[in-house]
Amino acid sequence: MPLTADRLVAVLDMEYLEWNATLVVWRLMIDLDYRGIRLGRRLWSHAITYANQQGARAIEVETQNTNVPACRFYERMGCTLSGLHTAHYDPATFAGREPEIALFWTYHLIG
Repeated sequence: MPLTADRLVAVLDMEYLEWNATLVVWRLMIDLDYRGIRLGRRLWSHAITYANQQGARAIEVETQNTNVPACRFYERMGCTLSGLHTAHYDPATFAGREPEIALFWTYHLIG
């Protein structure tokens, strides 16, 4: 599907945290119709470039255990699983569904 100027097909939302020299990726999302054409890799590459420009030591991102494609993506991008939080999400919101566990991934830039 060709990219079009009238449709948002990808988002990269990130913030450099000076206090711990870390770039946090809050959102990296690709429209379902545009997956598989390497937009995610291009955005991840942009995040790495920006993090290096800021002097960041690492990039951090959070996913959920229920979002297997995102977990696989970050693993392919060179991230390592650096932590999990079993009480991060309210279990009352998962009635009839698998509870979500927050998974934290880290891409080390320095050391």
